[in-house]
Amino acid sequence: VVAFRLARDEIRTVALEHMVLLASSGPGDVLEATARLVFASPRSCEIAVSVIAENLFSGQRREVCRARFVFATTRADALLPRYEPETERERAEFEDAQRRYIERKQARSRHATTHA
Repeated sequence: VVAFRLARDEIRTVALEHMVLLASSGPGDVLEATARLVFASPRSCEIAVSVIAENLFSGQRREVCRARFVFATTRADALLPRYEPETERERAEFEDAQRRYIERKQARSRHATTHA
């Protein structure tokens, strides 16, 4: 939903960049997923997802999973709006995501060159 709201156009999941399972959930737990934009280039974006499990009987809440997803536009003429991080944490996450974006582009370029 976060990626679609940014694009307001067709957008597809192209990668599950990273996922870590931190704890398990169990009977009586309700899962709450929160997704937020951390980076956007003209044609792709990275979304961070956190999943919290809450035991409805005890009220205990704990993070059980974290992941990063990469989405890309499906139309060549579709451009994503610019994302401007506002807080220090958002800027740090943006810079990390931008580094990963550049590394992915370089890896695709190397792959295309060696398989041409």
